[in-house]
Amino acid sequence: HQQTSNNDLLPAYGNQVISMILMFVYGTLKRGGTLSSNMKGARFVGEDSIPNCDLFRIQWYPAAKDGTSVLHGEVYEITTQALLDRIDEVEGEGSLYKREQRTTLGGHKVWVYLYLPDVDPERKIESGKFDV
Repeated sequence: HQQTSNNDLLPAYGNQVISMILMFVYGTLKRGGTLSSNMKGARFVGEDSIPNCDLFRIQWYPAAKDGTSVLHGEVYEITTQALLDRIDEVEGEGSLYKREQRTTLGGHKVWVYLYLPDVDPERKIESGKFDV
């Protein structure tokens, strides 16, 4: 997670419309979260959950990994490349997190960021919900 301003992350081609994708967020990007301003331009779809994902507290932010629990979060509609690029940048896509596709319990096909480094099992959030 990098705390950067939105203006630093908007490429020149940023308003290019992409096929609508659904993004699942479960931590600091949720409504009221410390990085939620980065979701400006996304349409809130609703709350949902992803099965077979464990949630961990890393520092001030959470991390999800494949597991046996249910991960709780929010679904957003993303329609511009700039917004997807901004979220990828904030999440450290490819280095800290990997964006992967999953299906929610509500039946949505979503993209979610799964944490790449190893985690301390003692840091697991048993409820599967990160309180912002």
